[in-house]
Amino acid sequence: LEQRRVQERRELDELLARMSARGPLRLSTLQRVDAHEFRHLLAWIGRAYEAPPGPDGARRAGSSDGRATIVLRQPADPGRDRARLRAPHGTLDLPDFEIEVAGR
Repeated sequence: LEQRRVQERRELDELLARMSARGPLRLSTLQRVDAHEFRHLLAWIGRAYEAPPGPDGARRAGSSDGRATIVLRQPADPGRDRARLRAPHGTLDLPDFEIEVAGR
């Protein structure tokens, strides 16, 4: 259990560093993610999407571990502006959200 927790922490550290260094980006620019990136991204998107939109229309949430803030902005036309995230176990088709992840 401890080994799994250390591994997950390392994976999250790597993804947090990768995402926070890039600033805001469209999901379509990611195209391919590995299994752990996919799992964390999906959790981040879900947490942010559950939050009510702010005055600027963006949805904001904290990561489950409290180390990051996720800002999610909807595309102009969610039906047409689509992203396909390819992961080892399949492909997810979703609106091409702009996501910004900032470490705390």
